Amino acid sequence: MDSGTAAEIGYAFARGKPIVGYRGDFRLSADNEGGVVNLQVEFFIRESGGTIVQRYEDLEASLPAARPRTS
Repeated sequence: MDSGTAAEIGYAFARGKPIVGYRGDFRLSADNEGGVVNLQVEFFIRESGGTIVQRYEDLEASLPAARPRTS
């Protein structure tokens, strides 16, 4: 993930938007052991009500489940 994508995730989170991430390459590359993305980015995605999917085909199914947070 580049810095622009990370900034967009932070902006969407601050605006209360649900975030769905796609990660097709699940080699370990995060800064926490066993993580698939940066720990803070993963927090923003999950706290927004979103998720991280492994298959492109799962993106559409995950969108209705993503709801904006209420706080």
